Amino acid sequence: MSFGTAKAASVTFTGGGTNHEPIYATINQDITITHQPGQSFGGYFFGFRISGVLDGSASTAGQYTGSADAVPSTVGASALYQSSPTDPGTALNRSLAELPYYDSTIGLFFGTLSYTEFLVAGDASITFKAKTFRIDPPLGNLVLQSPGSTYSVTAANMFSSTEQYQTINASNVMIVPEPTSMALTMLAGGMMLIRRRR
Repeated sequence: MSFGTAKAASVTFTGGGTNHEPIYATINQDITITHQPGQSFGGYFFGFRISGVLDGSASTAGQYTGSADAVPSTVGASALYQSSPTDPGTALNRSLAELPYYDSTIGLFFGTLSYTEFLVAGDASITFKAKTFRIDPPLGNLVLQSPGSTYSVTAANMFSSTEQYQTINASNVMIVPEPTSMALTMLAGGMMLIRRRR
């Protein structure tokens, strides 16, 4: 019997076309991010960008940032946006999509309706819940390079916007494996250890 390693975070894009059709971005499994040991990062919003998704020459929708869908995010107990130490804080409550003008990149990110920043430090984490977003072009068309393709999400894809903290970069962010996948990996390791002792 063999067990796989933890699943890689990924997003699948479908839909789109030359007649103002929406595109759909499916987060295939919960994506939990936290900081690397000894590091931290913060910002007004957090998310990830994936390049090579849109056909830049055929897409004419231009740049758009707006509500994409109901909120599919959760935060750790101490993961709140706070404008000051006495601010009670606001949890992530808004999901957005970002479509750069005439580019191949799509960004999905989460923020709040209040203009405060959140520091990811200590036991804080953010989880992007598995869900399908519908993204409607406000004007023009969104054309996918390869409809139905799945793209990996790594630490290098993450970004945040901040004025007072260190922004996310590949050296300070960490994507936590799904608990079920991690448990299977640990179980497989334990079974190998028992087998060696025999």
